[in-house]
Amino acid sequence: MHKDAHDHVAHLAEGYIEHSVAALRQSGARITKPRLAVLACLATSEQSLSPKELLEKLQTGRKKSGVDLATIYRILEAFHDLGLVHRVGPEGSFMACVHLACASEMHLVAHCASCDKTQEVDLPAAFMTLLRKHVEQGLEFQFAEHFFQMNGICRDCKSK
Repeated sequence: MHKDAHDHVAHLAEGYIEHSVAALRQSGARITKPRLAVLACLATSEQSLSPKELLEKLQTGRKKSGVDLATIYRILEAFHDLGLVHRVGPEGSFMACVHLACASEMHLVAHCASCDKTQEVDLPAAFMTLLRKHVEQGLEFQFAEHFFQMNGICRDCKSK
């Protein structure tokens, strides 16, 4: 990865962790080492991670955490309730929500079916307003969440 790109990713990860810690504090949740470890794993991953993959990453790092799978599930559920992570795909993996205003802004997740890379993509407000209006009026459907995911092949995999 190019140095500027690496610096940008590190900056986004740092911002995500800071935002997440503030959200946890505001909700009254404790800031624990396992929660910080899960945040760090999610913040630095280009792929969505299943709870089992998170456990493997946490157990193979330099500082092995004493976290078990049940704890990771509870942590992810709490993060999801606070809007800090998104569930990705039917397999139930998770990714960091790097949009700090995610609760109010609409965007989608582009997921590569080949390499499993996931990215959040901002969508123009006008587009989302039309889509939402179409679904709400056409189906008389009221949105509860705003998560959209598109599966396909990323640029890197397509060029291979």
